[in-house]
Amino acid sequence: MRYLLFIVLAISIAFGAHAQAPLLPQPDHPLPEFAAASIKPNSARYIGVYVKPGGRISAGNCTVVYLVTEAFHIPRSRVTGGPNWIDSTQFDIEAVPPDDSSARQYNPAAVNSPMTDDQRLMLQALLRDRFGLKYRVVKQEQPVFFLQRSGKPLKLVPPKDPKGFTFMGVNTYSDGKGNGEVKGTNTTMGYTALRLSQILQHTVIDRTNLTGSYDFHVEAPDAENADIPNATFEGMKALGLELKSGRAPVDMIVIDEVSQPTPN
Repeated sequence: MRYLLFIVLAISIAFGAHAQAPLLPQPDHPLPEFAAASIKPNSARYIGVYVKPGGRISAGNCTVVYLVTEAFHIPRSRVTGGPNWIDSTQFDIEAVPPDDSSARQYNPAAVNSPMTDDQRLMLQALLRDRFGLKYRVVKQEQPVFFLQRSGKPLKLVPPKDPKGFTFMGVNTYSDGKGNGEVKGTNTTMGYTALRLSQILQHTVIDRTNLTGSYDFHVEAPDAENADIPNATFEGMKALGLELKSGRAPVDMIVIDEVSQPTPN
């Protein structure tokens, strides 16, 4: 039996018109740290990093590479280096920020609301201290997709709830096939480009010059024969957009050193 689901990741909406620079510590400013954190072998029944009242973080079935993408706020296509296990071995993490931190005051609307920058920087400190992460940032030209207007009428409408939850996803089955249905609610084109980067595992840069947030919905054109890339490309075409291949310089996180986590 094939189960139908939307590709969803807990990621935030801040994403500019160009390939977003990684979130990095400010020079001469120490990284903020969690007050307490536990790391265990994966056993959770969910996947991803989720936020809870009081700024607490619960991460389930997360690889080190996935944690790096969350901590530095970049898609998977912009992380390289390190041993093979960092892309396969999974961990569960529970972490609590200090009482006097701004993150401690964060009470998200939902568990899949975005992390704050403060929480992401704390996650960077956890990767440094518990996983021995050492990295460098290099600019590298790589194949990308440009999200742009196709010239056809746009099928984007103002959001029904401008203060509501931001979402963008492509419908897919549990066997990896997509059926072509695409949904977006209260999503910017920058956020859509970031989601497309995650879905296609390929950097997508927003060149639509569209501002504001939108709702959209594309019905599945060929539910039986679509795969995820085709579903995504066809969905964008139906919205009056297109994904055009090209090359562009992007900031990459290169992992130089990493190890299994230290004990709790």
